[in-house]
Amino acid sequence: MNNRMKFAICMKQCSEACMVLCDHTDTINDIVLCLLSRLLTLQSIIDGDTSYLLWRRHGELVAALTALGIHREVDPGAASVSLFSELRKRLFIAVYINDKAISSFSGRPPLLSRRYTTCQLPLDLSDQCLMAEDVEEMRREVSQLDEHGWNVHGEIHPATCSRAFMLFSQVREDILEISLSTSTEPLDARIDAVKQRAKLMYKQLPPSLIDNTDNIACPTKSDKWLYVHINNRLKILQNDFLLEQISTRERHSSGQQLLDTARQILATVVILWVQRDRLVDYQINFTWLITSYGVPSSGVLCIEMLKQTKHTHNSQLHLPRSETIQNLSMFIGFLAWVRPADGNYVICGRMRKIFQHVLDRVLEPEREDEQNTTQPVFEVSGAQDSFMNLSMGDTEFVDWLDTIDWGKGPWMD
Repeated sequence: MNNRMKFAICMKQCSEACMVLCDHTDTINDIVLCLLSRLLTLQSIIDGDTSYLLWRRHGELVAALTALGIHREVDPGAASVSLFSELRKRLFIAVYINDKAISSFSGRPPLLSRRYTTCQLPLDLSDQCLMAEDVEEMRREVSQLDEHGWNVHGEIHPATCSRAFMLFSQVREDILEISLSTSTEPLDARIDAVKQRAKLMYKQLPPSLIDNTDNIACPTKSDKWLYVHINNRLKILQNDFLLEQISTRERHSSGQQLLDTARQILATVVILWVQRDRLVDYQINFTWLITSYGVPSSGVLCIEMLKQTKHTHNSQLHLPRSETIQNLSMFIGFLAWVRPADGNYVICGRMRKIFQHVLDRVLEPEREDEQNTTQPVFEVSGAQDSFMNLSMGDTEFVDWLDTIDWGKGPWMD
């Protein structure tokens, strides 16, 4: 266990001791809510994002938020902006964003819905502005925001990212309503409506937050700029990925758009790996980005690549073989980079074994006479123990991969 993990465990123990005191005195306030939010982050680092303890901790956080009534907070308006009102908006948004992320990853229903909340987006103000003692300075900064509350100077503050993530998460909530619904009604109209709403919502984003060029890793840009733009691109692409996955599952789409989106996601995740030396300050988030974005997109690409290897002339979908193999190879290296002390180490190890096995079968396909003989055992192991043994030919392996819902984790529990 490295020093980083020991420190995280120590912080978690101290935070839990503080929560015991709060529980004994029946204390709940904004500071306790901030403490619960930090505890959730520590739980993710220590136990990983597939842990039931993480889900339970998140439920406690949502319970505290609603008990304080922050989900029904009334916007005081630009004339009455204060540190307290803006902090409450940011707290709500942090919990709301996390709720949609955990729900997407786990496949469980979200615990917060905007149908029952009224909290507004925080204003795009810097932390220094909010902490300023001069009230007139804050009002002056507020007056310089645009009509939607964004700063007009292209600056990226913590509030800037929170506002953008909130918009992405509102689209994600619409997607989850479709994906997790038990309704048997046709979904094509609902999917199209969500796509249109997403396009309108993305238009609210300032140009400084979106970069659709291939030169996102431009060396002249700051490391912070690079990380924020990669994160924003991944969130937008994942929303598209989930929608296309539903369309393909419901036979409303051929699957080509799903493959194209998966390719874009994987290529963007690979940029994180290639630029890891520039992004040292953000590496604590890498394992989440790997499991949340990289694994689902790679899974879809692996299935299609195996199908095309097995049936070379029958596929009507276009998948650039060389590009896909190169990016998958680099992504496997990214998975191997995850430290044993990381909470998501086990699941990253499992996925690495599977993707390596896929590349082996794609690059060295078996002959028909070999498939009729006894297959070698394919072992997918976690941190210490073997979690499954697979002995199957190409056809059975593809069928097995196809049963995995790559739109949500933990994929193979």
